[in-house]
Amino acid sequence: MPTKGPVGSSRVMAATLLILVVTTATALLSVPSVFPVVEASTNERNKYFAAKSAPKSSFVRSGNQAVFPPSSRIPTVLNSTATAVTESTDFEVTSTLVPNENGTSMYYMTTTNDHHKRPQRSSILLYEIDVFIQEKVVPLLLRRQQQQQTDAASMYYLPSMVVGVLTAAVGFGYVRLLGHCRSLLWNTLPRALSDRVSSIPAVLFIAGMTTLGGGLLGYITTHQSTPVYSASDFVSTMSAYENDEQQQPSNDSTSTLLPSARQHLLPLLGMCLLTSSFGIPLGPEAPMVGAGTLVGAAVAKYLNRNNSSASNRKDLEHVLAYAGASGALTGAMGIPIVGTIFALEMVHSSSGMGKAASKVMSPSILSSLVAIVALRLLWTPASLIGGHFDYFVQPHGTVLNHAITGRAMILTAIASGLGGSLLGTTFHKLYAFTKKLLWKPTNGNEQQHSKQRKLAVRAIIGLVIGLIATFYPQSLFWGEGSLQSYIDGQHTPFGQTSFGLPSFLYRSAIVDPSAPYGSAWAALQVAFAKCLAIILAGAGKFSGGIVFPLFAAAPAFVHVFAPWLAGLGHHRMTPIAVMCTMAATQASATRTPLASALILALSASATTELSVMVPACLISSYCSIFASQWLSKHSYFHYHENERRWTYEQEPKNEKYQIENTGSHLKTVQ
Repeated sequence: MPTKGPVGSSRVMAATLLILVVTTATALLSVPSVFPVVEASTNERNKYFAAKSAPKSSFVRSGNQAVFPPSSRIPTVLNSTATAVTESTDFEVTSTLVPNENGTSMYYMTTTNDHHKRPQRSSILLYEIDVFIQEKVVPLLLRRQQQQQTDAASMYYLPSMVVGVLTAAVGFGYVRLLGHCRSLLWNTLPRALSDRVSSIPAVLFIAGMTTLGGGLLGYITTHQSTPVYSASDFVSTMSAYENDEQQQPSNDSTSTLLPSARQHLLPLLGMCLLTSSFGIPLGPEAPMVGAGTLVGAAVAKYLNRNNSSASNRKDLEHVLAYAGASGALTGAMGIPIVGTIFALEMVHSSSGMGKAASKVMSPSILSSLVAIVALRLLWTPASLIGGHFDYFVQPHGTVLNHAITGRAMILTAIASGLGGSLLGTTFHKLYAFTKKLLWKPTNGNEQQHSKQRKLAVRAIIGLVIGLIATFYPQSLFWGEGSLQSYIDGQHTPFGQTSFGLPSFLYRSAIVDPSAPYGSAWAALQVAFAKCLAIILAGAGKFSGGIVFPLFAAAPAFVHVFAPWLAGLGHHRMTPIAVMCTMAATQASATRTPLASALILALSASATTELSVMVPACLISSYCSIFASQWLSKHSYFHYHENERRWTYEQEPKNEKYQIENTGSHLKTVQ
């Protein structure tokens, strides 16, 4: 008999090892063990990785299921892993997305003994799958998630550029058309009438024009089948959606975030054009926000026509709506970036921009930059650039001394901020009270007002605004074209501005618009007249914005105290107080502190020392919004930040929970 050699010994050792492995595997099949659960949160993943760093012998596992969070890459990896394991073992491994009772969904990897057709426990098999998922799949998913977060904004860049060009064209064209219409109605027409009629009473022409405008708007609104989309609707929609998105977004595959541009864009622009052209003191800022969002949403809907995911459709619509508002404001005002900040700030009742800024900021800024490039390079290549409002220039071109101490600047900024917060809060409180009074239902129900009442209210408001403008012509229009006259206390005559009127329309003026304010009382009259006209126009539901109207009203209040400041030897503080109060009043009313300061800074002329003005303006603006939030939790706009769902048509009556698997995270909607 031959002697056993190395080969024989190896065979004996292999057979012994095989018997031990089979025995151990058989024993392990009946031993419970704990298989770790990979949760969706980063904290749970970290705990899981820490546990996996322990020695293998410390793990005791049971169960035939491994649980993984939903992800666009998990099904492919798990299915391929399950197939490989199934082909090489006696166990059938499957992965399934299963909804849980608590409103979430998870992927379950299940092992089944192929021979006995019933669930079996195998810690060896599950451990190998566990190690594979930990070392290969989870790091891949984490890298993929980080890459998606990094590239989340870049996917919107090209659509935002397209939206920027389109909305810049809308804004530029609207402002040009508005300027021609205003000049036709208030310069060409009265001069033509004066050539035919020897003497036209100012009250007849001014009050007649504003009453006609109010009547036309009232008549049109009574015959419209749908309400006119406005900036207030944009604020309500975005504040509700962003709050809803942070909680439990909707998975309604048929819903859209914003209404149809085909149905609402032209009515919006037409109504706002009539409002501003006929002298009603509301400006083009609000229509630009509304029109820009509608155009952006229309582009998003076109790009999403083959997209079946409701969440992805609304995300693109959300981003391009902000990009559209930014581009339209840039095209209208000729100031980049400001439109982005303004749109982000105005949809929140706080002083910040909200969490949506991280997603929409970059695409919106890109839209604004593309808009300003198109504006300056294509449509106004020969026009001079830069702001044109002078704060330090007085009569005959005399420039005031800019030497101002830090203490004087800080005290002026704080005082102006507190004063502006009081003005802005009083303004939107009176606006809300007047609106409620004018449109209060006659029978206590929220039913639609009669057509006759809509027509009568707007015609009467137009008449009242016209009567005010007869005695205070400074209260006409939205104020941007005549803002220089307001800033310097009418040292720049109202008639020399782009909003100037033929001289015979000033005959009934109580405060001469062609001369500086003769007293504090004169400035106070103009301030009250301007504010009253703006309040009536807004409460009458005329279409238009209040940004430049409030910018025009605020300086008149400062010039009430200008003689007192000059008497104390602080005349140099008046220009700073003017800019600070303008920003503070706007920030208090619309909750846009940074945008208000930037609009004034970027529209100032080259002779304005921005290094002196801007720090004070920013301090005043934020001081105002903090004070106004203490004075009132409301503002000019109506927010839906505390509501779960909101649609443009109506509030939903029934709340339901829906589950949405977006491919990278789980969302639930109420």
